[in-house]
Amino acid sequence: MPRLRPLAVRSALLAALLAAAACGGGDAASTAITVDTLPGGIVRTIASAPVDSGHWALVRARDLQPAEEDSAEILKPEDLALADDGSVLVVETSPASVRVYGPDGALQRVIGRTGDGPGEFRTAYIGLRGDTLVAQDPGNSRAQTFDWRTGRLLGARRTACCYWSPIGLDRDGRVYARAIAPPPDTTLRQVQSYVRFALTGDAADTIFAQERQGVPTQRPWEVRRGKQLMMSMLVPLQPRAHFAVDPAGALLTGWSGEYLIRVTRDGRDTVALFGRTGGAAPVAAAEKQAFVDRQVTEMRTAMPNGPSEQELRVAFAMDAIPDVRPAYEAIHPDPAGRRWIRRSTPAGAAVVLDLFDAAGRWLDVVTVPADGWPREAWRPVAFTARQVAVILEGEDGRPFVRTYDIVRK
Repeated sequence: MPRLRPLAVRSALLAALLAAAACGGGDAASTAITVDTLPGGIVRTIASAPVDSGHWALVRARDLQPAEEDSAEILKPEDLALADDGSVLVVETSPASVRVYGPDGALQRVIGRTGDGPGEFRTAYIGLRGDTLVAQDPGNSRAQTFDWRTGRLLGARRTACCYWSPIGLDRDGRVYARAIAPPPDTTLRQVQSYVRFALTGDAADTIFAQERQGVPTQRPWEVRRGKQLMMSMLVPLQPRAHFAVDPAGALLTGWSGEYLIRVTRDGRDTVALFGRTGGAAPVAAAEKQAFVDRQVTEMRTAMPNGPSEQELRVAFAMDAIPDVRPAYEAIHPDPAGRRWIRRSTPAGAAVVLDLFDAAGRWLDVVTVPADGWPREAWRPVAFTARQVAVILEGEDGRPFVRTYDIVRK
């Protein structure tokens, strides 16, 4: 079983804190950040304002959208990865494959195909480390590795079934694939299981990332006809637990009812905490009404002979939607040690990302037009140290990949 180095994450954090102090930011920076040490040596960094405001941006670099009906056309993308040289790898679902596009946007090769044999998969969630591509296939409960520059199959191993979600990689070449596995203490809530395995060799283990206990349970909307439950979904805009793999070799976890994010080595300990102050943004009545109207329309379309509109409006109770937004809705660590925290914003509004450094300092607020970032926070986002790529949909309904340069002005 691989072991995480006990001091690796903490040493990196303290080094970053010392570097920040050495570089300085003037009195304004020092008063905007409060750093203290909690029992157990946990470093907590809380910011009241950005310390590098106005200097960071995501600058559109290029769009990847081969011509319609071209053999290189992006059709039904499920996931993507971004290489340091600007190459983009896109997972297609029908038929299943990984398409490799070079820095110039040209299709270089297609890796894999639909199936259960060597080099085949039903779907794939991918990551890169150097020339190695790892493809986690939850439908086949396995991961395969390829040389993405040649397409050669390198190896395969059993992993985990049935969790359709992007994977994470750390700098030590370990892959984290979400799994459906009960924790040793089944009384705990807010737990995310991961199968963690090495890109090379046989080392593997299962880790359980825990978030805080005692937070409110998420409430459902339920559509019933008599005693029959016809449909259930979580009420929108409720705080929930978040988990992300940090390339530094840690996990980031948080409960979005509070802007405080935890750094943990093994899912159980706490190395550091970071976050920011600021009041929660209110949810407008018009936005609540829009949620209800959309769900009623979708249900009536899907089940025209089902519950009436009046019954659905009772089921989708508007007053169940919280009056304030979650503090955030996604955590995106990048390979340079930065953390991009996506705030919760109304549909159609610009996407707002709070940028933190490895020491937990709030650097800046980065905004992206609403049509330049995926609306749904669960959509894949691929980072390198210098770029980030997302999957979008054009006005013609065709998907494409947009790449941004990460720029400090």
